[in-house]
Amino acid sequence: LSEKEYVEYVPYRGVKLTEKGRSIAKTVLRKHRLLEIFLIKMFGYDMDEACNEASSFDFLLSEKLADKICSFLNHPEVCPHGKPVFRNEKCCYAKINAERKRTKNSNTIRVETS
Repeated sequence: LSEKEYVEYVPYRGVKLTEKGRSIAKTVLRKHRLLEIFLIKMFGYDMDEACNEASSFDFLLSEKLADKICSFLNHPEVCPHGKPVFRNEKCCYAKINAERKRTKNSNTIRVETS
C-alpha cells in the first residue's frame, strides 16, 4: 500500500492514510453505505445482513452504478448506522447546490441541475 502511496509509515505510530488513501477509502465507504440503504429499503434486509452483504461486493461496484443508486435513493446523507454517506459532487450536484443556496437565503431554495 505504501508503494502505491495509499499509506505512509510513521515511526513508532504505525501507518496512516495519505490523501490518496483517504479518497479511495471514502469512495469504498460511500458505495458500502449506499448498498446498505438499498438492501434495507428494497429487499427488507436487517442492518447486520445489509452490512454483511454490502461487504461482499462494495469494492466491485462501479462509480456509475453507485451514482445511480444514490440518485434512486434521493442522495441519502446517512447510512442505517447513522454514519455519513460521502457525497460525490458529480452525482449530488443539485442537492449540494440547493443546500448552499438554502444557507444563503433560508426562505428560498433553487435547485439547478445543469
